[in-house]
Amino acid sequence: MARVDFIPLGSKIRKDNVSLIAQIKSVSKQNVFLSDDLIKDTFKASQKYLNTIYGEPEAATLSVEIIEYTKQFDSANTFYKYITRESMEKYYKKGYFRLGTLLDYQNAKVENIKDRREGHTHLVLESKERQLLQSFYGGFNYLVFCGSYIPPDDPRSDYLKKKFGSCVMKVSNIQTFKKAIQKHLNICRSHYRQVDYHKIKAFKKTIDFDLDEDMNEIFPDKTFKEINNITSEVSIFYKRDSYSPEHEMRFAFEMPCDQKHPKDLHNKGLLDYVEFIE
Repeated sequence: MARVDFIPLGSKIRKDNVSLIAQIKSVSKQNVFLSDDLIKDTFKASQKYLNTIYGEPEAATLSVEIIEYTKQFDSANTFYKYITRESMEKYYKKGYFRLGTLLDYQNAKVENIKDRREGHTHLVLESKERQLLQSFYGGFNYLVFCGSYIPPDDPRSDYLKKKFGSCVMKVSNIQTFKKAIQKHLNICRSHYRQVDYHKIKAFKKTIDFDLDEDMNEIFPDKTFKEINNITSEVSIFYKRDSYSPEHEMRFAFEMPCDQKHPKDLHNKGLLDYVEFIE
């Protein structure tokens, strides 16, 4: 049974200890479908309204691209994490690794990592009979470990060194490193991908089941699962284009329930897959 709590950002819907935050919603009448241009206008209007809630200045132009959702595959790119010398000596070289949550980035006190809209996306679900347009926050049951695919000898790394630190932790054997963390967490699913950047994240997926015109915030199980699967993935691996200079790579570890706090791992075995560049 779903539980719904009303919070300042919208309706928090929870099923089986996994949550979504649902915001502005529109469900079309039977056999009524908006064009992509109208969908873009709807999400622009939604984003302008949400910007007032976030206390963010309104962009002069809000560019929306409707992205057809498709399942993505893991990347093989080398992982570089830019860190301070203090963090490298005090934590990483001793086998301490911190996995964060999307909530960490939403509420971070350190401005250079804070993103109030981390995990936010606009979504169109389209059945044979109608469309659901809605804004969501998702990915709350994931832990993430963030870095970049930019090596330290690349001129673009100057931005990363200035923002995060001049020392680098390099991981080349991605799959082995990822599986070692999975085993430590005792979970079976994880992902490793490059982050894509857009002004406004808006995704569209055609589904093979019907949507109810009068659907309230308590989604049927099948609808909740579909929305959660999509929003979790795009919440983690798509960000606003203002963050594009980070050229980010992310490990994402799916947990059985929402993660309210970061998880600190102490596993010296992970150092077998790590190289430090000073």
